[in-house]
Amino acid sequence: FPSHDTFLGRLLLAGWLFNGVAGVLMLLLQASVSFNSSLLETLGHPTLWNFVTTSAFGRLWLIRLTLWGIGLMLLGQPRRKNFFPLLFILGIGIVLTQSLFSHAAAAPDTLVAVIGDGLHLFLASLWIGGIVSFVAVIAQIHPHDTALTTRMVGYFSNYARVAVAALLVTGIYATWLQVGSLEALLNTVYGRALLIKLVLFIPLLSIAAVNMLVTHRYLQADQVVWVGRLQNLIGSEVVLALGILVAVAVMTSAPPARGIQAERE
Repeated sequence: FPSHDTFLGRLLLAGWLFNGVAGVLMLLLQASVSFNSSLLETLGHPTLWNFVTTSAFGRLWLIRLTLWGIGLMLLGQPRRKNFFPLLFILGIGIVLTQSLFSHAAAAPDTLVAVIGDGLHLFLASLWIGGIVSFVAVIAQIHPHDTALTTRMVGYFSNYARVAVAALLVTGIYATWLQVGSLEALLNTVYGRALLIKLVLFIPLLSIAAVNMLVTHRYLQADQVVWVGRLQNLIGSEVVLALGILVAVAVMTSAPPARGIQAERE
């Protein structure tokens, strides 16, 4: 169990707390756009609570806040029965609230688009969050215990393989839905951010393939030097993943490329 006196437990708690901070900032940002005011002015705006209770975003945000609060209470009881499944379900709910107020929610076929977007976000969370957690676990294994490291690499490779395959499918669908043409990809903020995301995703995927096909094999051969190389490779994955998240943030804040290109035409 990830009790708070372990690195993995502290990482999980910190991630959940940052999720809450991000949720507050999202509310202030969305309200500031609605009020046409700065973030500080929005914080003291007299109709902020009215915005939360009456707008579509505000109602989704309240659901998100409720799920987050339940999760925070759950994190205080890490040895509770069904701890992981409950936290997992709460995480899915938070991802869904994000997709219900995303570019996908404005697509013509809303239901399919939202499901696709939610699945993409969920899988990305599993993969990137899994990489960070994997780093935390590997760091606690003795460098000479190649047998345990080998088992962990094997488990994570199988888990990541499924997530990445589904990410590719949902990502291709999202690209077709929100971009639609090469011109829109090259000549809009959304499209260029997507290109950067793809440029970062290719080496990230390559490193994952090296770990699955090469590193795992050498660890099975009890070559201790590959434990250090594994840690370096995973560290590179984390850096690339952070770059991808920055690109995704730009995509989220920019209007979809397909719509911009349609207006130009």
